[in-house]
Amino acid sequence: MNKFKSYLVNTCRALLALTFIFSGFVKAIDPLGTQYKIGDYLEAVGLAGSLPDWVQLLVSIGLSGMEFTLGVLLLLAIQRRVVSKMTTVFMVLMTAVTLWLAIGEPIQDCGCFGDAIRLTNMQTFGKNVVLLLAALVVVRYPLYQVRFISKTNQWIAIYFTIIFTLVASALSLYHLPSSISVLIISDRISVRG
Repeated sequence: MNKFKSYLVNTCRALLALTFIFSGFVKAIDPLGTQYKIGDYLEAVGLAGSLPDWVQLLVSIGLSGMEFTLGVLLLLAIQRRVVSKMTTVFMVLMTAVTLWLAIGEPIQDCGCFGDAIRLTNMQTFGKNVVLLLAALVVVRYPLYQVRFISKTNQWIAIYFTIIFTLVASALSLYHLPSSISVLIISDRISVRG
């Protein structure tokens, strides 16, 4: 029975990790696209204009960084108990959001994978239900995750992953100077208006 649990947990872990890494990376290299999607969500709940563009951009970078980091930590089985709980909480929240999207259709595309993969709201909800089930398996048996890095060296992977996502977002912003100018100008106009 222990072999089956180990196989099940590590399969679920790999599914979650690869999805989170892909989704987080796609958002990290297009932080402005994710910012625009956050603006769409704010508009859908009647809070358009409540957050300045630069705050939405920071939320965009933070969300992609958190998602990518959780994926890498899951993949390498770092801080297994804590990361499993964080992943489950994240999936509960995202599943609730996508249920709202599937029922109400306030936004046509959730933006889960940026512009790389477009899913309907119902497909996104189905994907999140599968990922939530996988997260529940992983959080139930976190110590069955096979480690790839010794406990004493885990901090290296944690810091490298966080720095990597921040640098990826910064480089993406740097290579989109006209977009940054539009962001700054629109922020100034909204402050004046």
